[in-house]
Amino acid sequence: MLHRQSAIRPAPRILVLGIGNILWADEGFGVRAVEAFHKAYEVPANVTILDGGTQGLYLVQFVNEHDRLIVFDAIDYGLVPGTMKVLEDDEVPSFTSAKKIESAPDRLPGSAECGRSHGALPRAPDSDRLPAA
Repeated sequence: MLHRQSAIRPAPRILVLGIGNILWADEGFGVRAVEAFHKAYEVPANVTILDGGTQGLYLVQFVNEHDRLIVFDAIDYGLVPGTMKVLEDDEVPSFTSAKKIESAPDRLPGSAECGRSHGALPRAPDSDRLPAA
C-alpha cells in the first residue's frame, strides 16, 4: 500500500509592527498597540512583535525578512476618530495618497512603497488566523 507524503511547510514568518511617535499628534498609536498586543497574547516563535517607532525606511529589512505583515499605525481617512480600518495588499497607501496624523513621510507609506518597488511587501495574514480582540 502506497502512502502519499504530504509536504510540511514551515509556518509563515509574521511581523506585527507598530509605527508611531509617542511625542507627536498620534501619541504613538502603533507603538502602544503592539505593546498592548504583546501583553495580551503569547505568540509562537514564527511571530515577531516590533516597535518600529518612527524608523520608516529603516524598517524595510525587517519587513523583507517576513512572509506576512500586520501594521498598527494612525492615518487620517476622515473617519470618526477611533475607527479601525483594515487595509490589505495594494490598499496600503503610497507616499502621496496618505494623510498621516503626523508629518512623517518616511513611515509606513514610504516603507510600503519601497517594499513594493522591490517586489518584497509581505501579504496580510489570513484573517481567520488572527486572534479576536
